[in-house]
Amino acid sequence: RPAMELSIFNMNHGFCEAVVRGLRSGFLNPEDYRRLSTSDTLEDMRSALEESDYGTFRQDEHSPLLVSTISKKCYEKLADEFCYVKAQTVEPLSTFMDCIAREKIIDNVCMIIQGEGPPPRR
Repeated sequence: RPAMELSIFNMNHGFCEAVVRGLRSGFLNPEDYRRLSTSDTLEDMRSALEESDYGTFRQDEHSPLLVSTISKKCYEKLADEFCYVKAQTVEPLSTFMDCIAREKIIDNVCMIIQGEGPPPRR
């Protein structure tokens, strides 16, 4: 049976894997983080994000740029990409993605990505 599962992997999961690999190429790299860390103003940050996949969100935004706007647009981009990937999945991955879409789990994943780690258990 495992050999048979490998033979149909691409049929069930190939496109989704390709989409995730494509999205992975849009992650911020060390150079992007360096430019962001040296930004003095939000306009500098806008310029630093311009060359990344996050540069497109700012096209509709007018000055003055607010921190809440940047945060909201980044979360919207993440949510849109998540929904797109989820729409391409089949079981059991679709159930797993439903589970991680819960608010508390999303907050924990975001904290891990930001390097803060989940809150300690009591």
